[in-house]
Amino acid sequence: MNFLTKTINSTISTLTGSSIPYDIGQKIVNGVCSDSLEPNSVWNVYEGTSRKEPNVQVTVFEFDLKDSRASKFVPFARNAFRKLRSLSLLPGILNIVDFIENDSFLYIISERVRPLGSVLMASCDHEPHSELLLLGIYQITEALKYLNKEGSSIHGSLSKDSIFVNEAGEWKLGGFELVVSIHERNKEILSRAFDLPSYMSTMHPPELNERPLDYISSASMIQISKLDAFDLGVFIYSLFNYEEQRLDPTKLNKLNKLPRSLASHVRKLLHKSPSVRYSVDEFFHAGAQSCFNIPLINVSKQISELSLKSNAEKLEIFGSLDEIEQFPDGFFEYKVLPELIITFQSLSTNEDSQQSALLLLILKRVDQLENRTFQHQVKPLVLQAFELPDRAIRITLLSSLPTIIEYFTYYEIQDRIFPHLVQGFNDTNSSIREATIKSVLPIADKLSDRQLNNDILKYMAKLQNDPTPEIRTNTIICLSRIATYMKSSSRAAVLITAYSKALKDPFVPSRINSLLAFENSIEYFSPEVCCSKVLSAIAPALLDKSSKVRIEAQRVFDLYISKINEAANQLPLDNEETLNLENQASEKILSRLKPLSLSSMELKSTQSLILGLGSNSQSNSTVSLTMKNVNSSSESFNVDRPLKKLSNSNVEDSWNAMADECDCTYDIEDRTVLQHLEASQQPRENEQSKTAHPQSKKIPETPRGSLKLQPKSKLKLNLDDDDVDGWASEW
Repeated sequence: MNFLTKTINSTISTLTGSSIPYDIGQKIVNGVCSDSLEPNSVWNVYEGTSRKEPNVQVTVFEFDLKDSRASKFVPFARNAFRKLRSLSLLPGILNIVDFIENDSFLYIISERVRPLGSVLMASCDHEPHSELLLLGIYQITEALKYLNKEGSSIHGSLSKDSIFVNEAGEWKLGGFELVVSIHERNKEILSRAFDLPSYMSTMHPPELNERPLDYISSASMIQISKLDAFDLGVFIYSLFNYEEQRLDPTKLNKLNKLPRSLASHVRKLLHKSPSVRYSVDEFFHAGAQSCFNIPLINVSKQISELSLKSNAEKLEIFGSLDEIEQFPDGFFEYKVLPELIITFQSLSTNEDSQQSALLLLILKRVDQLENRTFQHQVKPLVLQAFELPDRAIRITLLSSLPTIIEYFTYYEIQDRIFPHLVQGFNDTNSSIREATIKSVLPIADKLSDRQLNNDILKYMAKLQNDPTPEIRTNTIICLSRIATYMKSSSRAAVLITAYSKALKDPFVPSRINSLLAFENSIEYFSPEVCCSKVLSAIAPALLDKSSKVRIEAQRVFDLYISKINEAANQLPLDNEETLNLENQASEKILSRLKPLSLSSMELKSTQSLILGLGSNSQSNSTVSLTMKNVNSSSESFNVDRPLKKLSNSNVEDSWNAMADECDCTYDIEDRTVLQHLEASQQPRENEQSKTAHPQSKKIPETPRGSLKLQPKSKLKLNLDDDDVDGWASEW
């Protein structure tokens, strides 16, 4: 049983290619050894990864020598295997990593690539950008030129199926099954060209239609090389007419969809007469002065030559990247980024802002990077840059923080970025302080409770006194936006204190943004807080000198009034029993107060009777009365003479007039006077008994004339100033 299991596993390993030091993944091209009814390649092509270096991604070209379906294609596979061994180092040729051959399989291991046909199909929902197509055409033309001249060979089967696109977006020439030397002209391979799937999928020069082998044997070297030129013209035509499933030879002269600078040259590539037709080399040099002279192609050429440039020349080349509207997918990530990082790290200082310029080029295109590329290449660079004391680098980092912060963990933000970031709050340069305030927004939800509610808020409280008005304004804007992350127990107090202070700022935008902050933070204030604190803070702005502030203040004030009214409407109404009790209590109080309206009485004729002081009119004492010590019943006053009848209006007016003069403050002297008042109500017969006791204290006499009540003391109020200079009391 174990023997059978080992045999099956060994067979599966052989079939899946696991006998090679590469893990084979998804199949991307169906070859002649697959079950596909219409294979477009000799090879089965798979995505793969290296077992020795798991981060290295490759593409595996596999040919099964033992498969009966592949028997007639063995010469093509072996020819491609041999030719790529000798020609793969030429520019523009598929970059080969490894060649593996055994009794059963041929393996060609290349850099990670995708077939051009699948790349174009993925973008079939929109027309390809003409400059991107021109760059690809330039790269394939250059590869063919080197193959024809330096390699002294012809390709023989150029088409979409023989071209691949690597991770950097570069087009690479593959499909070497029919590649032969111009000098040898291997007729064995060429005679069987019509068996090759990729050869049958495109058109070829008219001179090969009748007697191809005779023509190949007799043609000159120049004429032979022009075979690839015609194939190149057909390939270019198909790129701009991608909607045509089958190419029609009669339509090759209709080049209206091609760019005008390219069409004239392609027409010469497609000429029927080999003597008039362009060679690939002639087309390459003619296009360099016209259709290939565009910024994207120029930058691509310069990037490929960076290893030969000085730092100054590299910086000049990098500066031209901003002129490019669109790069091919992966071009920046795999072609430009490594060079930018190497150049940045080679500079010891930020002299002439070179480092900050390189850092800006990296960070402004992070959206074109895959996550793994950012993690392994860009993140270490950013963390290193935060430790640098240079202001230009710090501004670059802070301005780019919103686009890169999602790539960092909470630990990295709290422990490696935040300690360096907050130093900008104390910087003497206002631009650094302002950029630091703005950088709080993208990191607020990733900070610890202490960092946000303690450190950040303390810095912001300090920045409310900043001499730069824009910084004071941005402080309020930032505070209102991070309010949702603040501690709920202290949030309302901190916000009201900060917003109220901003409403007193002489800078109009600061006051306006404070009102907007009140509007945005309305959900954080309870109706009770709105009544007691918020309305009193906003109300002065209703009479602000600026009409814009007044308009905003009125609008925000109305919002809070609406919230308060809504809360009031939800409160329960008093029941009838409660209302009756309150009405009775009110009437009782009013009935007690009514007899005390005595200010309109003729006090001159009745003062002796009220106070019980007899007829002595020489007393100089003054009294201070309190309402709560006077008996509410009129019967409490024992008078011998009737009082004048007073009108209600006279009573009210006299009370009001008295209220301005009297201080109704209860003190010890009041008790003495009231004791005398009670004593005065005794019968006059008691006067004799009083005289019988000489030790009794004599009651002071009252002066003649009307009684004038003098206030004992003025009312003293102790009012606290609500103006708060800082937020310290609110922590």
